[in-house]
Amino acid sequence: MRSEEEFRAFFRTELLPELRSLERRRKEVWRRLKRGDVLILALVCLVAAVYFRDPRPLLAPVVYALLRMAGPLASLRRDFKREIVGRVIRFCDPSLEYRPSMGMPPDVVRASALFENEYSDQTGEDYVEGRLGATKFRFSELTLSHKDGGRSRQSRTVFRGLFFVADFNKSFHGRTILLPDRAERILGTFGRALQQLSGVAGGHAIELEDSEFERYFVVYATDEVEARYILSPSLMQRIVRFRETSGAQLRIAFVNECVYVAVPLKQDLFALRVGTSFVNEEAVRGWIDQLQFVMGIVEDLDLDTRIWSKGSSASSATGPSERSGRRM
Repeated sequence: MRSEEEFRAFFRTELLPELRSLERRRKEVWRRLKRGDVLILALVCLVAAVYFRDPRPLLAPVVYALLRMAGPLASLRRDFKREIVGRVIRFCDPSLEYRPSMGMPPDVVRASALFENEYSDQTGEDYVEGRLGATKFRFSELTLSHKDGGRSRQSRTVFRGLFFVADFNKSFHGRTILLPDRAERILGTFGRALQQLSGVAGGHAIELEDSEFERYFVVYATDEVEARYILSPSLMQRIVRFRETSGAQLRIAFVNECVYVAVPLKQDLFALRVGTSFVNEEAVRGWIDQLQFVMGIVEDLDLDTRIWSKGSSASSATGPSERSGRRM
């Protein structure tokens, strides 16, 4: 972790000149809204709305302004991500690779089985990948939505937040899925019974002995023995602490010898507000805090402790053996 002195030096020498340049561009974009053509159009539309007693003409100046600003804003946002966010990420860890316009590959999201049959559309950005010790990881912002049937074809958001993938430190072959335990909290014992009847990703609900863990999660597994091998008492305690620290309705999957973590977020990882000044030291601190929170998942779940052989599993105690086709 970087020191306060290092951050201040970094902000003054590397970020501040670029932030001031981008701030001048931001102000120019907003000045476009104050030009005469936009104001005249707004006045004409207001008169039309009053005369015809129809509020729809009031949308015209808004659409016009958005069209005029779309190109400059997209260019400003692209340059901001590359010049500022990219530098902040490299400041935290020079080995990290950042691709601002890229999201998590769809096949990786599908492989996690965390949102099976729940969504039809996927978008994302701010893709980061790297390594902490022996643990490879990657993450991005992710938005999943589903279009409802019928004529309206309205789209509802299924998930919006962080999607994190890391190499796990134990070998396994099945699927173990942890979902928020909403049913039991709402319906009690009856909710638990319903979970036992349902299945997720080909698995069935299993009960574990950690009551605090079970208060937060319902576990579905294709192999109960393997699930207990993965979810050791210490790992369950770490997951509970991570759940309480984040305050989010986590979804976690152990699939393909990787751990997948979905964390709902109320705002973007690297939020860019074009309505406020870019020269904002506290905003940069917030991005660094977010980045450290994400990278801290490796430490929180103790993923870099390699005391188990990657070739050993719950169903095999004959010695190390490499699995083929495992993807990270």
